[in-house]
Amino acid sequence: VEIQSNQTALALLTKTNKVEMTGTGKDAFVTSINDRAADRSKHEFWAFYVNGKQAQVGAGSYILQPADKIEWKIETY
Repeated sequence: VEIQSNQTALALLTKTNKVEMTGTGKDAFVTSINDRAADRSKHEFWAFYVNGKQAQVGAGSYILQPADKIEWKIETY
């Protein structure tokens, strides 16, 4: 997928998938991707990874770099 200058990981996700979230922009919290919702009763959440490592900032804050590999995974807490 071609990214645009200053595009966030969240913007790319919403451009290429059906996404539900609470909040917007830097305060967004992804709750569902392509109808797969994180189950709060099972302490699940959607985490995103950049180049194999869990991101240290939210998807609405992370500015994509040309060679980045972004992955979204269901995690538990």
